[in-house]
Amino acid sequence: QNYTLSQQFYRRLAEIGGIQSNVELALEGYLRSSIALNDNGGIIDASEKISGNSSMSKEIQDLALFFSAKAYYNQGNIQTAQSKFQQCIQRLNMSSKKAESAWHLAKITYDNGQFEESKEACKNIISTYGSYSYWVVKAYILIGDCWIGLKNYNEAILTLESIVNNYQGDQALIDEANQKLEQARMLERQADTEDAE
Repeated sequence: QNYTLSQQFYRRLAEIGGIQSNVELALEGYLRSSIALNDNGGIIDASEKISGNSSMSKEIQDLALFFSAKAYYNQGNIQTAQSKFQQCIQRLNMSSKKAESAWHLAKITYDNGQFEESKEACKNIISTYGSYSYWVVKAYILIGDCWIGLKNYNEAILTLESIVNNYQGDQALIDEANQKLEQARMLERQADTEDAE
């Protein structure tokens, strides 16, 4: 499928306007083709148009909100992304997108150096979104990062070992946990060496 052509077509169709159902179809097509292209600017543009159209279905409005949050995050506009992810938590039905939104909020908190707050947010993800194993594991990995940030390498190692030893899902997550586990072990060795000196 040529998403670039379809994106251009749907964007033009939405701009022409006309019958409301055609406009809605065009906006949805513009959003979905922008998502398929990973076009952050197109996603944000389509999402703004969708949020300004009160007759769009909740499903499409929620999809636009979620992907616009990710697009802002990908562009480095963290403040807007954070606000959009918070709206996702309030508006979206229970889903992997809602779990991912919660994870992004915990990650933003971590990136701001608020390790204890991020750790608590991750624990909330684990208890609230337990049926979304991918995001539960991502939350455990982020808890490991928080322990590293707090210089509690032993807790980081224990957390990350539990993933490596028990999780049998997505290989990329296992690899990420292994990489962070090695980092925690190396930092613990360095700290032990410094204490011995």
